[in-house]
Amino acid sequence: MTDDPQPRPRAILATLRLTAAVVAVLVSLLAVIRVPLGVLWEPSVGVTEWGHLLWVAPALLLIGRFERRRSRVAFGLAATAAILMLTPLLRALPADSQIPLAVTQAFGEVAPNSLPDAPARTGPLIVGDLLGGDPERVVPSQHEYTPGLTLDLYRRPDLKELLPVVVMIHGGSWQRGDAEQLPDVNHYLARRGYAVVAINYRKAPGHPFPAACDDVRAAIKWIRQNAPEHRMDSTRIVLHGRSAGAQLALVTGYTDHDPSVRGIVSLYAPTDMNWSWKNPAHPLVHDSRGNLRAYLGGAPNEQPQKYAAASPVQLAHAGAPPTLLLHGGRDELVNPIQSRRLSDRLAVLQVNHLLIELKSLIASITVP
Repeated sequence: MTDDPQPRPRAILATLRLTAAVVAVLVSLLAVIRVPLGVLWEPSVGVTEWGHLLWVAPALLLIGRFERRRSRVAFGLAATAAILMLTPLLRALPADSQIPLAVTQAFGEVAPNSLPDAPARTGPLIVGDLLGGDPERVVPSQHEYTPGLTLDLYRRPDLKELLPVVVMIHGGSWQRGDAEQLPDVNHYLARRGYAVVAINYRKAPGHPFPAACDDVRAAIKWIRQNAPEHRMDSTRIVLHGRSAGAQLALVTGYTDHDPSVRGIVSLYAPTDMNWSWKNPAHPLVHDSRGNLRAYLGGAPNEQPQKYAAASPVQLAHAGAPPTLLLHGGRDELVNPIQSRRLSDRLAVLQVNHLLIELKSLIASITVP
């Protein structure tokens, strides 16, 4: 059975609408299924992270007349695509209600910094922020903290008291990236009374482990030396890292036994270098073994001591700083097992910590 005859322009429009709806539903599937293929991996990240905006495209296909079969099929496909693109946001909503209680259980009562012109968030997930974010900005100043390396200091000049410090350590497989990553986080924290120190560090393979960790230590030394001038509280420092930067934060925080480091925030860190070697990412997505060779100078059998010294799972100890771990359940670059393994180790050691995953919320809380 075929559609009834219809004027050519309307037939063309119905066909185009159906074609667009098919494409939209195929793209939207990337938000709910694992696609470990290099050509589709990056689009799947885009749909997952920006689905709350991309859903508008298939929603536009719902406008108009649906008198013919092709148009009605297009309507159903477009509606399905819009819903699938919104599923990452919908999946995050249940965790949003659990996180505040889990944080309190793991770390005690928490009162985020809040200022009259920059109130603290009312919850972990603010849907309105996904459309714009904090419009206010804090202009950073750049400083050379060790010969050849700079950091960006975000600090409100109108705040005269000593401010707690967040050291931001960028990701990039230890070979790429710079201090300009995650600028919205830096601005948000600085607006609310934190001094944010976003650092650059030396990269592999020219500067293999432990060069970057030494740079993190040099940045902390700079903070101590310059705390009076920039009104920073050098006794209250949190290390905040993303991916490779999170590994640097964990290694530094767990090995230095520095009482001024009050906590570590780890965003999807590789925590066990030997496990990473034995369980590499899909080669079309990420050359994880190549990155490990560049960073650690070889394979595990060639550099066993470096693999151990660069693995937070092995470095964690009973006096380690409280640790917040965040990881996406569909991370194709750094398997979420990495954060789970560290969480399990911290639980055995009775270190206060919390692991938050995109698909589930895991809280292992022990109080020494």
